[in-house]
Amino acid sequence: LLEITEAIYHFFTMTNRVAEGRETVGEIVRFLQERPLERLTHPQRQLLGVALGVQARFLFVMGEQEQAKQQFESALDILQESDQSSHVALVEMLAIPAELAGAERTPDALYEQCLAHYRALNDGWGIATAHVRYVSYLRSSSNPDDYDLERSLMEDCLRLREAIGEERGVANALYYLCDFAYERGDYE
Repeated sequence: LLEITEAIYHFFTMTNRVAEGRETVGEIVRFLQERPLERLTHPQRQLLGVALGVQARFLFVMGEQEQAKQQFESALDILQESDQSSHVALVEMLAIPAELAGAERTPDALYEQCLAHYRALNDGWGIATAHVRYVSYLRSSSNPDDYDLERSLMEDCLRLREAIGEERGVANALYYLCDFAYERGDYE
């Protein structure tokens, strides 16, 4: 389950079945929370952290921000001891727009941390996805001063997606870049 939790997240997100995803991942969370955290094995604690993070993202998308923030906090606390930076990076990336409490968990800090994890893993898909999540956050905060940064990140995202041959990701990056140009009146 630990190895496929991220795939579960993407499946339910891409098929627009967020409520069903929340329930599915919730079953994993409920099962693991039947025992005290200290009685779980290390892989079980990692699974609980990742599952809480994925479920928190589903909650966030469904408009349940306060519960999502609490679950992201719990997930990141559990994963702090993790030696699997890919799991930590995933939850940090999913938590970017949640605006968690504390200086080490601001959207900017979470983005930088997950980016460092994905770079250490040489994970181009993770880096590109972190860029998209961060740019989405920046666009929602409506700061026009972020335009150059947003465009630069999406251009890097486009290069990464092209390099790994991910057509859906390429299309998404081009959509963002097109939207940026349109907003600036650059219709050509």
